[in-house]
Amino acid sequence: MLLKLEGICFSYEKQILNNISFSLDEGELIGIVGKSGIGKT
Repeated sequence: MLLKLEGICFSYEKQILNNISFSLDEGELIGIVGKSGIGKT
């Protein structure tokens, strides 16, 4: 396993992510999608 994140929370004027967890192995990609203007950057 290359990367493991657990219990990620993020708020930007309102709660965007709540208790998100994922792992990433070498050679895998992950993308985050959502409405424009909610702070994905």
